[in-house]
Amino acid sequence: MIIAIPYTEFNPAKITLHPQIDDKRGRPIHPMSYRDTYAQFTDVSIVTPPLTFSSYDPVTGRIVMECHGSQHRTFNGKMVAFQKHILTHIQPEAATMSSEELDNMLQKLYNSRVLTLYTFPSTLVKLENGTTCSISELKAGSSIRCAVRLYGVMRLDYKGVPQLRIQHSVPSIWLTV
Repeated sequence: MIIAIPYTEFNPAKITLHPQIDDKRGRPIHPMSYRDTYAQFTDVSIVTPPLTFSSYDPVTGRIVMECHGSQHRTFNGKMVAFQKHILTHIQPEAATMSSEELDNMLQKLYNSRVLTLYTFPSTLVKLENGTTCSISELKAGSSIRCAVRLYGVMRLDYKGVPQLRIQHSVPSIWLTV
């Protein structure tokens, strides 16, 4: 069971990025936690508002969702604030880089009213009648909600270019009406 924060209650300023450690595979990662008035979580799980499903690529695992309209204003603002918050905490460690260089290094989950997440092809989508379907069976334009678990920021070197990736998983997706 995952305890997730509704996006309306999510406050990016309550995220702590911890000092860099090596994960199980020896890759450098900054673990993430969330501290609220009454609880502390070792990772950050949030529930999105209903989003418009655009596409899913089973080869890369990339799921793309649109966040258009006034009903997404709060979510969009919080995702932008979350990404800026991460960069603010990484910047002192990368003192030789400008904030623009750091911003370009971050592989953003949210950009220009589009949320891009990565999940496995075996991910099931819960349907309104209680059954499930494969994520690859979703039709563009469907309305979905996701539980997104954010657990760290990893430093990568891709073809000689340093990058920062927000490590996440998508433990639950469900179709909304």
